Amino acid sequence: MQVKHRDKKSSIFLAIVGVVAVITAFRTGIGALTSPGPGLLPLMGGLLMVLLSFVVFIQAFSQEAKESEQRRIRIGNWRMWVVTVCLLFYAFALKRLGFFIATFLLLGFLFQLLERKSWFTTVLAAAGTIFCVYLLFYVLLQVQLPRGFWGF
Repeated sequence: MQVKHRDKKSSIFLAIVGVVAVITAFRTGIGALTSPGPGLLPLMGGLLMVLLSFVVFIQAFSQEAKESEQRRIRIGNWRMWVVTVCLLFYAFALKRLGFFIATFLLLGFLFQLLERKSWFTTVLAAAGTIFCVYLLFYVLLQVQLPRGFWGF
């Protein structure tokens, strides 16, 4: 039960941090979707932090079995380090391989690591995620994505 108590405290703290980020974002100026201001990204991050903190807070009160919590903590420790190392490699590979290849490899590996599905499902999910990110950032927001040595 110690884990649930920590979840309650940390979710309240992170919700407060999220609210501060949202207030700061509005003071900085969020702009518009077509011409985003410097506060747009902190606004989205703060709102996401508040939402996820709320979810964690509610889950802390749910009736999950104690065994599943302990199992999740044990499994989560080694996965956390693997994901951290993958993100470090991704940061270095992004400029060399480009957005599409580096992100596809990262997502494919993480999807297989975290959610064992068929390879077809993994490839489809990774490609679909990249396509949605491409539409949002490159097409709609016109953000330049890193190009690899192959030019894409």
